[in-house]
Amino acid sequence: MTAITLVGQVTDALGHAEHRTLGWDGRTATEHRRFSSLPALEYRSIQPARIPVDLRHRGPALGEVVHLERTAGGSINAVAVVSGCPELVSPTIAPQYWSGEVTATGDHRDIELVGLGIVEAPAIRGLQPITVLCGDVRDVAWRQTWHNRTPQRELLERAAATIQRRAVEGGPMRIVELDQRMTPLGNGGFVDHRGEMVAGGSGRTITLPDGSVAEMRYARGTILAVR
Repeated sequence: MTAITLVGQVTDALGHAEHRTLGWDGRTATEHRRFSSLPALEYRSIQPARIPVDLRHRGPALGEVVHLERTAGGSINAVAVVSGCPELVSPTIAPQYWSGEVTATGDHRDIELVGLGIVEAPAIRGLQPITVLCGDVRDVAWRQTWHNRTPQRELLERAAATIQRRAVEGGPMRIVELDQRMTPLGNGGFVDHRGEMVAGGSGRTITLPDGSVAEMRYARGTILAVR
């Protein structure tokens, strides 16, 4: 089955959510509304090792989250790889959104993301639709041209780096924070959040300044500096 990469917002800085349920007393149907807030800053930095993705919060998992990051604007973005749902790439499908399955304290703190659903109407208001890309995230990240430096491509590159790092380290999923972000370059190097080169391709695994380990692709003569 062909892999599909999905990119989108899980929540924004405020995380305002509206939950609707229908009640039935035997004669009359009544709509009940409940409001809550699940802001990005209340999500734990350490998340479960596996966060499954399904369709409409029903049925078997189609794939899982491979990367989470908290942006400078206060959102949490998720990148996932799924398969077995070709309808997602149909040109006629309605916009789809992430809908998080979470656990939290009673005051909506210490939020843990335990699953993501692909839905047409998420509870959290104002989210951007999911971007659907054919192929595994690592292939999608590198098949674009070097000159096409878009925010989406940089996010995909960071997601590919997370996959490489977790293949070495294992353990839980970590939400990448702005001050810990490492942007991979096309030659196998990394740039930190200040725009400084911190390592180049060596063909081995290296320890980055934030303590994480990345597998570097071999590229002759691209090691500029290692701190």
